Amino acid sequence: MVQNLIRLSGESHDSEVVAYGMDVIYSGLAALLLLLLTGWASHHLPETLVYIVSHFLLVRVMGGYHAHTRLGCILLTSAMCFLCIWISDMVWNKVSAGDIAVSYIVYFFCVFRLAPAEHSNKKMSRDTYRKNRKRSLFYMAAAYLVVMIFWITDRRMACVFWVNISEIVISMIIGKEVYVHAERTSSKADS
Repeated sequence: MVQNLIRLSGESHDSEVVAYGMDVIYSGLAALLLLLLTGWASHHLPETLVYIVSHFLLVRVMGGYHAHTRLGCILLTSAMCFLCIWISDMVWNKVSAGDIAVSYIVYFFCVFRLAPAEHSNKKMSRDTYRKNRKRSLFYMAAAYLVVMIFWITDRRMACVFWVNISEIVISMIIGKEVYVHAERTSSKADS
């Protein structure tokens, strides 16, 4: 199949790179399909959609912890989505706008200091790193506005969005620590 795609493109491509790209696309689609089907079956499709959209937009620029395998990625993403919905179900009527505002101050500081968390094997160029850092701060500010708009219209959805952002910031912190530790270990091994 890879060779057919390369032939159809009319360009010369490394077949391993194309196969890897297709694998990434397939596993991403599998995770998306699993989330949507499970969200629909559990009657939490709107919450699942909020999770998917906000997760994609924020993780794309902020980075975070990545599982070591495709299956691990699918399982981790699914677990985080369902944890987000479960926590939101428990706290949506117990959290105040002040709690969210205070947490956002902490999140914004974490993002300001740590974003983006880049995988040690997939380094970004300096320009991309700077752009993603600025985008991370902008996206966090925009996400805060979205949470406040949801707060006025649908507090339960505001909590889904807020809990998802909490998970993303925690993932970014863990990812940063894991990847910095990996770099230090690699540097010591090279010395």
